[in-house]
Amino acid sequence: MSASTDSRALDGRTVLVPRAEDASRADSIAAALREAGAAVVSAALTRTVSGDVEGLARSVEALARGDYRWLVLTSARTVAALLGASPGTELFGCARRRGTQIAAVGEATAGAVTRAGGRVDAIGGGSARALLALPALADGPGSPDNSHSAESGSPSNEANLLLPCSRRATPALEDGLTAAGWHVTCVEAYDHVPVDPAGLPDGLASLWQHGGIDAVVITSGSTARAAVTLWGHPSPAVRIVAIGASTAQAAIHCGLTVDGIADAATPRALCDAVVRTCVPDAVHPSMSCPREEHHQ
Repeated sequence: MSASTDSRALDGRTVLVPRAEDASRADSIAAALREAGAAVVSAALTRTVSGDVEGLARSVEALARGDYRWLVLTSARTVAALLGASPGTELFGCARRRGTQIAAVGEATAGAVTRAGGRVDAIGGGSARALLALPALADGPGSPDNSHSAESGSPSNEANLLLPCSRRATPALEDGLTAAGWHVTCVEAYDHVPVDPAGLPDGLASLWQHGGIDAVVITSGSTARAAVTLWGHPSPAVRIVAIGASTAQAAIHCGLTVDGIADAATPRALCDAVVRTCVPDAVHPSMSCPREEHHQ
């Protein structure tokens, strides 16, 4: 049982969730924090812009032709970018009929594929490491897990894999897939850039800079970069809690001190990490969970 469901451990604490409340994950993170007693301030620090438009269009055409054995998706935003580059087509169904299989980094990304009429063949545990551990990907093109897709796909696509991603994604996933024997096409599907500071709530910069908040949850490297770009470095009194190890590394690279890392890429685990960081006495040692890395 998690500490945050045992008590309102965050009563009297204020937590910044630097994402818009109308984003499903932000809503669920905010809800978990409020359930634990926290006052939540939510505001999106980034906006999404197009990545390599021409490259994405070429990749979508190749995907519809069945040129790839696997399509590996690392976020719901990537799904949206692919659909935006293929208006009026049943992209995922078309690719499946030509032998392409789909792997999603986690349940939220898989849900985005399902809502778009596709079917996901493999789901990771919310991280690049978990994706690379999936047998169908880890064992390379010649694995038994890939034999049935070869029957419906073109022989020329046997080792081809499409990896659409953020412009700022780290190369770890691409490198791991290449090392497993895949011929990886990595295309920049989108980018996150900081929002106009004039559109942010009044006083938010002061809360960050002068310690008016107890903690900030960081759910992506782009969020960490945007916070530092917009406001500089936070007051030492502000605790930084990351949703996973890769996000924590990105935050550290931005010059932030990470005080806590969630055990899993879920709203509840992130809330528990905030509790452990801000109210360490509220967590009993037996409540700890194994570490799980998150990919962003």
